[in-house]
Amino acid sequence: TSVRLYPVLIQLGNYPGALSNSVKVQKTTEPADTLPFSIVGWLALTLPQDPATLRSGRDDMLATLLAIGLDPERSIVFHQDSC
Repeated sequence: TSVRLYPVLIQLGNYPGALSNSVKVQKTTEPADTLPFSIVGWLALTLPQDPATLRSGRDDMLATLLAIGLDPERSIVFHQDSC
């Protein structure tokens, strides 16, 4: 699963759509499964971006994913632009 950085990090529609689904998948898969999640930064580059704001947004998105319940012991969360 991937989430895109927006000028506003999380829109209300993101939670019932993609984000809560990601937590459900994590809870219903086998305990030994490791699930990949990415924070997609390249799509944010369709418009000029302040690099410091983009870095801060990535960190905020990571904090949001952990706050909604992604288990860092079962998940691999990575920034797309660091691959």
